[in-house]
Amino acid sequence: MREILDILQLMALGIGYLVIYFAEREEKILRLAGYFIGVVIVSFTTFYIVFDLLVQSRAFEPRIQRYPGTMMQHRMMPPSMMPQK
Repeated sequence: MREILDILQLMALGIGYLVIYFAEREEKILRLAGYFIGVVIVSFTTFYIVFDLLVQSRAFEPRIQRYPGTMMQHRMMPPSMMPQK
């Protein structure tokens, strides 16, 4: 499933570049619209690819290190060692 999404991202990036390429051949209004649509497709796809890469590399996870069993292994001081008031 992951590979299919990667292929779709690359296809969207290619389609964005094709839209920009074919926009160069058009007249003023269509050229501007083609550039705008192509840039939007390329920028959203690039943002999504970078975001997906960061999520896969676990860059957004909290930096807290959890040690398993630390609370269960905690022992209270024996009553003889507790400070006296």
